Amino acid sequence: MVRAGRKGLIVGFFILVMMGAAGAHPQTVLDADDTSGPLDIVAARAKHRVLEQTVTHGGGARTTTTLYFRLVTYETWSNDAISGAKRFISFEFDRDGDDDAERCVVITDDDEPELIGRVYRGCDYEQDELIGAVSASRRDAHSVRFSIEKRDLGRRLTSVRWRALTSFEEPGNEDCPHQGPPGDGGYGSCVDRTSWKRHRLEGSGGPGG
Repeated sequence: MVRAGRKGLIVGFFILVMMGAAGAHPQTVLDADDTSGPLDIVAARAKHRVLEQTVTHGGGARTTTTLYFRLVTYETWSNDAISGAKRFISFEFDRDGDDDAERCVVITDDDEPELIGRVYRGCDYEQDELIGAVSASRRDAHSVRFSIEKRDLGRRLTSVRWRALTSFEEPGNEDCPHQGPPGDGGYGSCVDRTSWKRHRLEGSGGPGG
């Protein structure tokens, strides 16, 4: 968890996060300083943009909706924190209001030039169905961000519920100990989740969005 002396830095960081989201249907969820390990979430942000393109043959217009997400943690962390079994950042998407994630984007470090966000169907983190991938990037040591097209979550969506989640454990770490055989899936010993938040996709009802 964050030390008291660093709270001023975190508050200033909140302000930068919220200012950066202006003008694109922004939505920010704050989370308490309540989880051990480097991936304790302080804030998660969602916004979207709708691009309208004129169709040259046949007239009319086509819209494409892109959703942008960012997660901010209290502590700084290196990419190694999301490398290996049970160490990841995930954004979950509930399309039907039942609190179960029908889609998720799981961000990990695979020693590639950039972080990978794998898009899954199912999202129990053990037997999920891989259906795509997006690139993720970091602007600073506290955060990660990515974007995804609305059609990858569901073409006819007018809104979607979302939340952020982190999973972490480490051998020898008293706060987030390694638990049993690592396996290939499931959660680590330190898990943090934001609350569900509904994001409305105004202006994204065209055939391409």
